[in-house]
Amino acid sequence: MSEEQAHHRKRLITILVVVGVLWLLAMGRAVYAFQDKKVIYDGVKIGAQDFSGLTSVQAKEKILAFESRMSVQGLSFSYRTAQDEERQAVIYPVVFRSDGTDSRDIIDVDVEATVDALWAVGRTGTVVRKVGERIASQWYGRKIPAVVSVDRELFRDVVRLNLASDEQAARDARVVYEQGVFSVEPDETGVAYTVDRGLDDAVALIRRLELRPIAVDRTVDKPSITVAALSPLVPFLTPVAADDIAVTYEDPNKKEKFSWTLDHEKIAMLLQVTQDEKAGFVLGLSEEALGAWVKETIAPQVEVQARDAKFKIEGERVVEFQSSRTGVEINTPALLGALSQVVAARLDRLVRGENGPFLAEQSTVSLAVQTAEPKIKTGDINNLGIQEILGIGTSSWRGSPANRIKNIRNGMNKLNGLLIKPGEEFSLLAALRPFTLAGGYLPELVIKGDKIEPEIGGGLCQIGTTSFRMAMNSGLPVTKRTNHGLVVTYYNDPTNGNPGTDATIYDPAPDFRFMNDTGHYLLWTTYMDSAAGKLEFTLWGTSDGRKGSYSAPVVHSWIGTGPMKEIETTDLKPGQRKCQSRHPGAVASFTYTVDLPGGEKKETLYKSYYRPLPEICSVGVEQKTEDGAAPVEGAPTEGTPTDAPVADTPPVSVDDLAG
Repeated sequence: MSEEQAHHRKRLITILVVVGVLWLLAMGRAVYAFQDKKVIYDGVKIGAQDFSGLTSVQAKEKILAFESRMSVQGLSFSYRTAQDEERQAVIYPVVFRSDGTDSRDIIDVDVEATVDALWAVGRTGTVVRKVGERIASQWYGRKIPAVVSVDRELFRDVVRLNLASDEQAARDARVVYEQGVFSVEPDETGVAYTVDRGLDDAVALIRRLELRPIAVDRTVDKPSITVAALSPLVPFLTPVAADDIAVTYEDPNKKEKFSWTLDHEKIAMLLQVTQDEKAGFVLGLSEEALGAWVKETIAPQVEVQARDAKFKIEGERVVEFQSSRTGVEINTPALLGALSQVVAARLDRLVRGENGPFLAEQSTVSLAVQTAEPKIKTGDINNLGIQEILGIGTSSWRGSPANRIKNIRNGMNKLNGLLIKPGEEFSLLAALRPFTLAGGYLPELVIKGDKIEPEIGGGLCQIGTTSFRMAMNSGLPVTKRTNHGLVVTYYNDPTNGNPGTDATIYDPAPDFRFMNDTGHYLLWTTYMDSAAGKLEFTLWGTSDGRKGSYSAPVVHSWIGTGPMKEIETTDLKPGQRKCQSRHPGAVASFTYTVDLPGGEKKETLYKSYYRPLPEICSVGVEQKTEDGAAPVEGAPTEGTPTDAPVADTPPVSVDDLAG
């Protein structure tokens, strides 16, 4: 064998050895890949986070650790102000109401779905596909995005809210009237932020389990109306406002005639120039200023709510009537349009060089109103099918302070004798409004976040809770119901004293509503037992055979309140204390059942969560002097809510936010 042949043979052997080793490695990896391990396969990642070799539990813990870090650090959005200063806004993934009774997720990683996606690599499809995916992930890696849910509208709103203090809207030039002289206030260029791309970047980061600052785009906001455009109008404004404008109206209920006058000063104060795509600039009146004038001057004499005819029965006889009344509401936009046409016509005439008194149509407008017919007119209250009791709801207001009792009685009186039409969705808030002193309500303590404050109408959730129980015992469809944020003893169920069957109301929301699907009118009667501290509501009508009921509420768990909190305040005299009793949280549920005449049964499971709140005491302190004198301690004041705990029941003293 020649030397060249020997060398060639040696090289061939080397190649065969290398190929054999590679083959063995490949076979080893194939055998390794073919095995169905109880862990996530090698090379599977989310972004830069490696999940190779982790069990599903370990993977969940890793993702939850990221969520925990995101909850603490938040999402940082960087932006530049109008003065070119760099700032950051931190957005947290969960937002709460100011009183802590409700929360919403802005952005959230679906841990279960994400782990399922990681686990699915190499485990779905045919055997060939499974093995192929396992080998591919080992050699080349496999990146899986985290499954993320986003409330984009809420996300956008929260980001924009955090940027709002540094956002400067462009200001149009505008006509101003001061000390009898018209002038033009200069326009200003503003700065606006476009957050959509930043939101996309934030979501992309979370899908990679990454946290880092996100840039927000800044744009220049230019005014649409400039000084140069308005200045030529100024000489015409004084003559436009020179003559009065009369607003006339005839009351549809009393047939009484009214007239209100916009004099020169008032017209001059209301004048406003707006941009119009077709006409360029239009002279009109300020909607906001006109609305304020209408509300203060005209509305008290014109606006009334529609009033239904109602009757009260004793036994089965109607003994009391109330006549119906057409409701009237001022149509401010229509009035604005009519007045704007008057001043525009005046301007047009002056620009054309016409002099002399303005025409009648340029000096008088009719007040535009919207009318609402009563739901039940006086002639409609006969033969309504009010025959029998459909259901009764009760609750206890025992121990309530005086104003709370007066508020409950006032609300009860508004409901007593109320008729609900067939097919109507009844709104409790609509029936109880207006929540004002004039509406018969008084201030009573409510809880707002961590503060105890008097508010007009406190205690009306007694009405909401009793109505809820009445509707269920009548077998009616409940369309809107929200439980309280806290456990309040006034609303514990009379069957076993547990929370769960309450309903909170608070204007404008939440409301309590139900449908009258009986095909007949319903009559609502109320009764307040002062001796027993009991409120009772009854629905009368025509039964179709249905029976409504609800199970006694079950408390699945109680939630501790934590230690007492003290808040120093100068609103109280030094040493005075006002305390809110602690409110243990709870998770409760009950079942609402309707047995239908055909033998069918409808069941609705209601679940309620009540947040815990520790005892909070406001302590009066002295104003600190220059030498930093310490506050003085003192005794608690009279009138503080002092409901004490009852054995094995959560202690409370005053209403929750809406009650």
